[in-house]
Amino acid sequence: MPSRKREKLDITAFRVGSSYTRAQIAELGRVLPLEHTREWTGIVEFDNCVVLFPTLDKSDLPPEHRYEDKFLGKQFKWDSQNRNTQNSPVMVRILSRGTPILLFCRLRPKEFGRPVPFVYVGQVQEQSHAGQNPVKVMFNLLEYQETPGNDLAKLYDWAQKPEA
Repeated sequence: MPSRKREKLDITAFRVGSSYTRAQIAELGRVLPLEHTREWTGIVEFDNCVVLFPTLDKSDLPPEHRYEDKFLGKQFKWDSQNRNTQNSPVMVRILSRGTPILLFCRLRPKEFGRPVPFVYVGQVQEQSHAGQNPVKVMFNLLEYQETPGNDLAKLYDWAQKPEA
């Protein structure tokens, strides 16, 4: 698997509200193609940025992987994977505010048995954080859309159903 940390992702190629598969993100971003479909999950580090790939609806996952990721107006609440602490190298990068953080998000992993593409939400910046394993981060949406297109509106409006 190639080390993405040495590659520069062309971050100008993406449009807020547009949908992209991981393969399209690699192609448009001018980095090496993915070697397999599960190569990019959760967090992907590049030389010039960090990309987050959260899926909001985690109801089909075990309780320990049901991270609380959701949009709250012009902010995005995100939980890192359990293996991360505030001192993990990728988390230090995310929390430092010195590296662009790109958010690609989707409601669910599959529809009709096929992978769902990610919607580009735009760049985000850490506003606050707390905790360890997972680290809970509140991001400001730097490219928040007041009148979002349909796919982006679904993400902004999604709410976790309370467990019965």
